[in-house]
Amino acid sequence: MTYPILRDEDDAVGTAFQVKSIPATVVLNAQGEELERIVGPVSEEGLRQLLRKYHPLLK
Repeated sequence: MTYPILRDEDDAVGTAFQVKSIPATVVLNAQGEELERIVGPVSEEGLRQLLRKYHPLLK
């Protein structure tokens, strides 16, 4: 993979966002509010689609 992956070694982020299984992708807005959650693997193209869906400059 060529994109960054969060390493949550002390489970602080997993606890804060109630991640129960990995892999998990949680899309947040600038205010830290959850926009979308995907449990399971996501391809690079899937991540690109998510970014385009929520980021106005990428549409």
